Amino acid sequence: DSPALEGWNGLRITQGGETRRLARADASALAAQVRRLAPTAGGESLAGAVSLRIEFAQGDELLAVLELGEEPWVRWTLLRPGFAGRWAGQADRGQLQALQLELRRLGVAPR
Repeated sequence: DSPALEGWNGLRITQGGETRRLARADASALAAQVRRLAPTAGGESLAGAVSLRIEFAQGDELLAVLELGEEPWVRWTLLRPGFAGRWAGQADRGQLQALQLELRRLGVAPR
């Protein structure tokens, strides 16, 4: 794990007003796909509305959030003290496809 995500033990996935919680044991492959998404420099704005939100948490503490906008736009928000920051940009389409496959495997169909 990157230091900003160290100790995460659960993910929350929100899409269309519905939230699904996953323990680390069930979400490790998804988390690996999420961590590979590194947007190109583009600032803090996200193109389009947020279609999917993935939150990394340690207990009740929110560590980081990945939001998917209009494909291929993504936005990372790091919340842990010392690592806080936000950046958005276009992600690699191949990485996005791999993420979407893993979401489908978990029963979350990206919109």
